[in-house]
Amino acid sequence: MATGHFEEFDPLIEIQLTGASDHPARSLVCLVDTGSTGFLSVPEASAERLGLVPQDTLNIEYADGSTANRSMCLGIASINGTQGQGVAALEPSLKHPLLGIRFLQVLGLKLLIDQRNGIVELSPSPEQSTVY
Repeated sequence: MATGHFEEFDPLIEIQLTGASDHPARSLVCLVDTGSTGFLSVPEASAERLGLVPQDTLNIEYADGSTANRSMCLGIASINGTQGQGVAALEPSLKHPLLGIRFLQVLGLKLLIDQRNGIVELSPSPEQSTVY
């Protein structure tokens, strides 16, 4: 289980991220964004430090309905020994990198956020089972 913290009302959690297998993973404190269906969105200025190499562009639609073309990179993320890879969008201005729902899906994690008690936790999700 990985625990995070709140910064005012924002749930934050630390992950390790690299863009290349020969580049050391770096710590990255991410805002858990349950409204994002993506894997990760990372400040463009952090790309080189993280070893993220733009490979393509993708048109992204934001919650307000606006769209933008963003550089996309392959990101290799890990948290507490669990590792997965996905697309990291490079955003020109972010206060915190954003960890989206696809990140939870790819790494097989479940999320617990309890604002009242100050709890932010990521833990392995139980195996999916078929219910009849």
